[in-house]
Amino acid sequence: PGGQAIRVPARAWLPATIGLAVCAAIGAQWLLRSVRQRHAWLVAAALVIVAEWVFTEAAVRPPSATVEQRIPRGSLVLYLPVSEGYTNAAAQFLAVERGYRAINGYSGYAPPHFGPMRRALADHRPIVWDVFRRLDNLYVVVRDTVDTPFIDWLASQPGAQLVGSSGRVRLYLLPGTATS
Repeated sequence: PGGQAIRVPARAWLPATIGLAVCAAIGAQWLLRSVRQRHAWLVAAALVIVAEWVFTEAAVRPPSATVEQRIPRGSLVLYLPVSEGYTNAAAQFLAVERGYRAINGYSGYAPPHFGPMRRALADHRPIVWDVFRRLDNLYVVVRDTVDTPFIDWLASQPGAQLVGSSGRVRLYLLPGTATS
């Protein structure tokens, strides 16, 4: 495990953090043994710890209201552009916060379907929509960085509807094709 890839890279710092804590404890023990004014050092260390705690950053508020709020809970959503790596984290965050299912997201690794899906989107192959439309209605959130020919292709799909647009985001609905 971890020989070829680490699913959560932040976990790699755990041994380093433990080692640093042990070194700090050994240093503090040596300092308190060798100095006559131990109480002054203890008070100084306590003040440094308290001062570090005081300077915290406020929590970041979630993104403000957009056309994405028109997406019903439980819906299937694709965010465009679909890029590589952690830039898809916003799609996953918004899906969790707003209660729908995101097709793209980032959890530390790319699922097997991600590469073929990106290629199909880049090649304008309609099968990419059909696969998801068989499951449910598909909402497509299109950021302003997506090129116009792609948007025109998306809008030309059977049943495609522009649900809303605001600033840098357009929301399309591709109705599901599942049979009851």
